Amino acid sequence: MDVFFVLSGYLITQVLLANPDLPTFYWRRFKRLVPPFALMLAAYLWAAPKVEPNHPHWRDALAAFFHLSDYTLPLYQFPDYLRHTWSLAIEEQFYLLWPLILLRKKPGFTVLIAAWAALTVWKFQWGWSAAYTRFDTHCTGLVLGCALAMLPRFNLPTWPFLLGLLGCVLVFKFNDASSHETGVIVVELFTACILLGNAPKWLSARSLVYLGKLSYGIYLWHFALAYWMHKQGMRWDFVLAASTLFGVGMAALSYHTLEALFRSNRPALDAAARHGEGDHVAGFQPQLERERS
Repeated sequence: MDVFFVLSGYLITQVLLANPDLPTFYWRRFKRLVPPFALMLAAYLWAAPKVEPNHPHWRDALAAFFHLSDYTLPLYQFPDYLRHTWSLAIEEQFYLLWPLILLRKKPGFTVLIAAWAALTVWKFQWGWSAAYTRFDTHCTGLVLGCALAMLPRFNLPTWPFLLGLLGCVLVFKFNDASSHETGVIVVELFTACILLGNAPKWLSARSLVYLGKLSYGIYLWHFALAYWMHKQGMRWDFVLAASTLFGVGMAALSYHTLEALFRSNRPALDAAARHGEGDHVAGFQPQLERERS
């Protein structure tokens, strides 16, 4: 998720700089994000009460739909089966605020890096369980990505930083508070170095591009099932396999039916590509496909 935040801040800033049309930007975000999200919530509200009838599913769905999960989760411990929507809430709040700041205040690289440093310090004033899901304490990756979009490309090899990201997965433990605090910073910096370097060509493979198109749907659909199976005490490998297959299947179904109705031409990204963005992020096609839609 922290890799995604940096990439998202970078790519969205590039798109906005290439085409500073706010109504178009907001409409495209709405078309891409809201229909599949609404479909998932409708399916959840149909199925979840049958599985666990005593849980306040409507309360959780409303918190998720109005993008409040990033604060209701640490403050009030809900939503439960939809707790993964904290990150979508952060993204939506970023989409709402950042275009207004960028196009009216036009902050440069120095200001944004100072903001990233200040927000990182602010994050450390809270325990990780209270800070991990909140916009004000977990938007650092987005801010860093916005700052990177102001810089030219550097001729850096990226494989050491890709290995570094892999090392983070092996070194930092999920239930360790220091991992969440220090690990987030390390992951953000490694991702920044990858963005500013020479993107590996294999990341633009057709299969990964298609996976990128489905990534938002996979994110939406897999979690509730995985979380329920985990609470039932099922083996982690079975949970992983079942939730992945379910997530990919439902994401593909949504992408080729409902989402296909909302897709249209993409002039904003085409303009960005003509300004050089397409070459720079060619190796990040999975993430690019998610943002460009």
